Amino acid sequence: MITGKRQQALSHVLYQEAKGESRLGKGLKASASQSDGRQFSIAKKNFLIVDDDPLIRRALIRVLEEVGCQVYSAKNGREALDVLQSVTIDLILTDLYMPRMDGLAFIRELHQQGSTIPIILMTGGGTLNIPDSIHIARGFGIDSAISKPFSTAALFQTILKALSKKDLE
Repeated sequence: MITGKRQQALSHVLYQEAKGESRLGKGLKASASQSDGRQFSIAKKNFLIVDDDPLIRRALIRVLEEVGCQVYSAKNGREALDVLQSVTIDLILTDLYMPRMDGLAFIRELHQQGSTIPIILMTGGGTLNIPDSIHIARGFGIDSAISKPFSTAALFQTILKALSKKDLE
């Protein structure tokens, strides 16, 4: 969980980039060319953001909606499982440390259900060793991990990689 100034900084950077007011956001690409020459875009994709921090959720929603995505959100893994019962999701961005049901338990549950939805694990601190947690999560099928705070460019690059890999399967 990110607290204080780091949390505000991530939210501010993502928001400024989404509005095109940041140097990092200029020339930001939410699409990529695949190896076969086809263009791949995240626009019109359905995303699920799972994070107990409302500032992070709002910033990610704002950034993704800005490029044409439909975004759903949940405060923890339990709420996310409920969302998945009613909506088709193309990609999940989940925090690692959350109350009620943390990211690892959520990912484990999805794995047990046979889910093939690409998952990106967002890390930002906590009590467990992050590399160990990422290694455990990879065993349950996460597609990538990204450390908070991250730029919108890094976020989009990670998302495009996960979705294009899924698209090629």
